[in-house]
Amino acid sequence: MGAVFRATQISLDRPMAIKILPYEMGLDPEFSSSFETEAKAMAMLNHPNLVKVFDFGNIEGMLYIVMELAPGRSLYDLIHGKSVEMSEASRLISDMCRGLEHAHDAGLIHRDIKPANVLIDDSAHPKIVDFGLARPLSNTHDGGTIYGTKGYTAPEVLTDPNNIDQRADIFSVGAMLYELLTGQMPPHPYIPCIFPQ
Repeated sequence: MGAVFRATQISLDRPMAIKILPYEMGLDPEFSSSFETEAKAMAMLNHPNLVKVFDFGNIEGMLYIVMELAPGRSLYDLIHGKSVEMSEASRLISDMCRGLEHAHDAGLIHRDIKPANVLIDDSAHPKIVDFGLARPLSNTHDGGTIYGTKGYTAPEVLTDPNNIDQRADIFSVGAMLYELLTGQMPPHPYIPCIFPQ
């Protein structure tokens, strides 16, 4: 959804990350308005397991968002094709769920939870990044656009993208937990379990 650059905030002499979205996105007035709403909502989030948003803007149609620079490697880089111990998987997922709960309580869903969007710092703490697809829960119309990543996207996102809620993020977290424990993605197609009454 864009390119991310390392930068320095001169006034505070601190490292930052600047994400610049593709130019054509800034030319769409509806997307630009939605981007502004979502950036303001993301800036209200303050949780150790979420990347912090500091600013956003539009320079001649080029949309950008300024975030904290979160050091570390992506969970994808660290665990792709490998399993981790159950206690470590549980700790990582629990921390991610706390961050997501904070976002959900603020009325935002991420819509693209996956290992590539989770950074693991030097102390092995996860931080969810790339809220670029996030949207307010109150925004129920998205033009039918489907967002997400194959293997992590909830079935309802594919069948009814205009009518999803935080459960889509929870599904994605479940897919990640499966991958952490087994070293592979859940099998397809997803078959819901029906428990006897």
